[in-house]
Amino acid sequence: MMQFSRLKNANIFALFLLVLYYTLSFVIGSLSAVIPALAQTEWLSLILYLFGFGIPILLYAVFMKRRRLQPVTYTFRLKKLTLKSLLILVALGFLIQPVATVIAQLSAMVFSDVVTPTMTKESAAMPMAMTLLTTALLPALFEEFFCRGVLLDGTRQAPVWYQLLIPALFFGFLHGNFQQIAYAIPLGIFLALVVLITHSLWASILVHFIFNSTQVILNFFSSHGSLPAFMNTETLSDKDQLISSSLLGLGCLILVILLVQALSKDRRTKHPEEAGRPLGFEPLPLKEEELDRIPVRLPDGSLISAPAPRKNWHEGGWIMYVLLALLFAAAVVFELMAPYMNQLTNSGFGG
Repeated sequence: MMQFSRLKNANIFALFLLVLYYTLSFVIGSLSAVIPALAQTEWLSLILYLFGFGIPILLYAVFMKRRRLQPVTYTFRLKKLTLKSLLILVALGFLIQPVATVIAQLSAMVFSDVVTPTMTKESAAMPMAMTLLTTALLPALFEEFFCRGVLLDGTRQAPVWYQLLIPALFFGFLHGNFQQIAYAIPLGIFLALVVLITHSLWASILVHFIFNSTQVILNFFSSHGSLPAFMNTETLSDKDQLISSSLLGLGCLILVILLVQALSKDRRTKHPEEAGRPLGFEPLPLKEEELDRIPVRLPDGSLISAPAPRKNWHEGGWIMYVLLALLFAAAVVFELMAPYMNQLTNSGFGG
């Protein structure tokens, strides 16, 4: 039987995604001179997410289904959530916002902030519905299906710390600038955690969408000068803003920890058979707990396969390390160019 490396194949699809994504960006950028509509943020986001993320995700699902007889619902952990879990996840989506804000404020002291001016400008130019679609819904769907879907599926046989960290690093570096990377990596770890606890990708999609939507709505009101008075901190000094944000963030962090425990308890209550299993562990539908070879169907219809030696779980991991190094280098270049980009934004370039 042929050897099969789950991690290696997921990383190859990550490489394919990056090549396709940046190729599309280059092609669209070249065509925008002929078709000006392509330069608009909403069309650019739609094309990049639908094709740059959508094609690799679809191909990975088809590949895994045919190669391993693994259903899509298993690959992407498309399990139903209980009503209690849904309510907890909604609360978590709002509560992690202040925590991320503190991290963003701290990172802004070190790294250039080219994101906030751009988002504020775009929020003022686009209708709210379109902004929610391109900045909240599409990222929540496609980034989760790839990072907590494809990549997390590829790390199933890895230790839990690896499952949490590697997809989060890829997710963080995809944002391309260190100010967003600083909070995107912890956010990515948290999103992977809720998926492993609930065994459902819908959990991270919901939290991610609420997180993005909150930012979009706040930026929209801020750009139109209609932010509620109690949320307007422009009159405070940077030090006072950081202190007030830190206190709020600390309180929310405590609530987040308590709610994550409640989320885990709700899962264990509904699925007592999972007691004693590693976090996120889920037997394959083939009744084999861990496989690294292609299942073979016998004449009587039964399936056989060799157990996967856990010592080989890291095969093909170097591909991801190279990708992370390249994304890190791109973020460094972006940071070096940030002062110039801020100057263009402030001068109204492109507007």
